[in-house]
Amino acid sequence: MYDFKVALIDPVGGHADNYYNYGLSIGLANNNVEVFYSTSNSTQEIKHDGVHTLYYFTDIWTQKNKALKLKRYIQGFRKTIKFARKNDIKVVHLMVFHFDWLFVFSVLYSKMRGFKVITTLHDVTSFTGSRIPLAVEKKVLNSMDQVVVHNNYSYSVINGIHAAGHYHVIHHGNYMQFIKKVEPQNIRQTLQLLFFGQIRKVKGLDVLVNALPILKKKGVDVKLTIAGRVWKDDNIATYEEIIARDGTGDMVEMNIGYIPNDKVWDYFNNTNIVVLPYREIYQSGVLLMAMSYGRAVLTSNIRAFADVINDKENGLLFESDNSESLAEKIEYIYNNKETLRQLEERSTEFVKTEYDWDVSAKKIKQVYQQALLG
Repeated sequence: MYDFKVALIDPVGGHADNYYNYGLSIGLANNNVEVFYSTSNSTQEIKHDGVHTLYYFTDIWTQKNKALKLKRYIQGFRKTIKFARKNDIKVVHLMVFHFDWLFVFSVLYSKMRGFKVITTLHDVTSFTGSRIPLAVEKKVLNSMDQVVVHNNYSYSVINGIHAAGHYHVIHHGNYMQFIKKVEPQNIRQTLQLLFFGQIRKVKGLDVLVNALPILKKKGVDVKLTIAGRVWKDDNIATYEEIIARDGTGDMVEMNIGYIPNDKVWDYFNNTNIVVLPYREIYQSGVLLMAMSYGRAVLTSNIRAFADVINDKENGLLFESDNSESLAEKIEYIYNNKETLRQLEERSTEFVKTEYDWDVSAKKIKQVYQQALLG
C-alpha cells in the first residue's frame, strides 16, 4: 500500500529525459509513492513496481504542424488530468524547461481541477529567448504549491526574479542504475576529448574548437569527437568554418545528429575526458551522465558546474569563455594522464553518494506532503 499517488507529467520524455524521469519515478516508488508518468510515445518504458507509464502525448514532437502539435499537447494534458481525477491522484508534478504559454495553461488547468501543483524548473530562465511577460510569470509562480530547482545557483536566479518561500533545492539524481560503467582508462599517446549532447551557442563549442590550434601549436596530440544534434538557433557550419580556418580538421571527428541509446556508451568508453565548455547552464544532464559512466570531466567554471566540481579533485575547471584557459587544462591532462584514473574514482564516488535518486526522491516526497497539508 503506497502512502499516496502522483501524476508526473513530462510531454517531452523520450531520449533526452528518459533516465531523469524514470530515476525520479523509481526513487519515489522506493519511498512509497505510486507514480503515474504521463509522457510522449517516444519514451522507452522502464518497468518498475509502483511506476506506470501513460502514453497520452501521442506523436507530439514528430508533428511539424504547430496548430496540430498544440492540439495534441492540450488533448494529452487533459487526458492526464482526467485520468488523475478518476484515480484519486491529488498531486501533479510538472517538468518545466522554460516558461511559455503552454506551461501557463498546464499550471492553471491543473489548479482549476483541484490539484496540488509541484513544478521542477530545470531551466529557471529560458535559453530559447522567448519569455512570457514577467507579471504573468510571477503570478504563475505564486499559484504553484511548491517549486523544485536543482542547485543553489538556480535558487538564487529564480528567487531574484520573484522571491517566494516555496522554492526547494533538491539534487538531480545520477544515472548509475540505467547505464554500464565504462572500461578503465586506455592511456594512449593521443588524448581523446568528447563534446556530447545538444549543440547550441550557450554550450560553447566554439570555445573548444578555438582551443585546438593553441594545442596544435604546442604539440599537444588530441582528438576531439563532437556528437549530438544541432539546436534550432545554431548552425554546424559555424564550427566547420572555424576548424577549416585553423587547419584543425585532422583533430576533429563530427557525428552530428541523434545518438541512439545503444551507441551512447561507445562514445563515453572511447574517450579520455568529457569537455563541457558551457557559457550558461542551470543543471547539466551530460555532466551527471559522464560522471555516472565513470569518465573524468573538464568544465567551465560557471556557477552550476563549480558547485559540483572541485578542480583537480573530482574533475577539472577552466575559466569560462576562455579558449586559452581551456587549452591549458587540456595540456595539463595530456602531460599528466595518470591523474585521469584518480579523477574518475573520486568523481564516481561523489556522484554515487551526493546524487542518489532515492535520497532526492525522499526530499521530493516531503515537498508533496507539504503541498497536501497546505
